[in-house]
Amino acid sequence: MPATIRRADTSDADLGAVAAVVNEAIPEWPTDVDSMRREDALYPGIVRFIVEQDGRAVGVGIVGRIYIHPPEYDALWATVAVTPESRRRGIGGRLLSETAEVARAAGKSALHAPVSEERPDALSFLVHRGFREHARHKMVRLELEGRHPPADVPPPGIALTTLAERPELIEGVHAVAVEAFADIPGGDEPPAAGDLAEFRARDVDWPTVPHDAFMIAEIDEADAALVTGHVGPAGEGDSLANQGLVDQAAEVGTHGGKLRWRTPAPDGGRKASYSAAEAPAGANPGSHAGLIAPVPIVGHLPPYGMPP
Repeated sequence: MPATIRRADTSDADLGAVAAVVNEAIPEWPTDVDSMRREDALYPGIVRFIVEQDGRAVGVGIVGRIYIHPPEYDALWATVAVTPESRRRGIGGRLLSETAEVARAAGKSALHAPVSEERPDALSFLVHRGFREHARHKMVRLELEGRHPPADVPPPGIALTTLAERPELIEGVHAVAVEAFADIPGGDEPPAAGDLAEFRARDVDWPTVPHDAFMIAEIDEADAALVTGHVGPAGEGDSLANQGLVDQAAEVGTHGGKLRWRTPAPDGGRKASYSAAEAPAGANPGSHAGLIAPVPIVGHLPPYGMPP
């Protein structure tokens, strides 16, 4: 039977079908029904397409707001995933066209799609259709086996705590994020922290962000500075932790590199049985050599922007 394409609804059946295709086609970026429902609540307007053939979903396209930018940003984010046995049949091209139409209808002039250099076929697919490199990001990886977390010895006047221990510091953490996000490299403009409600929903109160691994540096018991964010699954089952880092705030920088610490959690990730941790390194991974070492590059994430 020929493949058919339709918009997915928000039923468990359709979202489950989307998750199944994404997890098979792009296992390093997994999703599930609950995660998609949270995304829909946080960023209304996400559109998903399903391609079905012989009674099963074989491809999906997802398009919506680029969450690190404000709603008025002139581009949408798109993900196209096709199961391996169904590739090179025009399915990906159809999905890409549908997602591009959503972007145009929303008045956007570009479509961004993530792709890893470890997937040359996907990179070739996008370049062949007019995509150009928009930004390039690198990940650093730290093997945890045989490593032990460093001692917590902050500089004078600094106290390390967690959001679980001091939930009342969240407004200070948000204030630091508003200041520090502007220094994060990559793309044509820095990411936006958003207001406190959006920041909490996206970066704090997510199920994969345990508050007891959300580290905060407190200066003179007054100003909060977010030193290292959270630890959670990063797409390789239970073996890999993803570490969020925000440490560019001036209050932290004046105290040197000692605060720019953490293997991914106070226990090095071992309470969650992680064997490795990954963290974004921005445009200059060498600058993280004192933070996470060694710093082998394990992959690249170059999003591409499509002209209208």
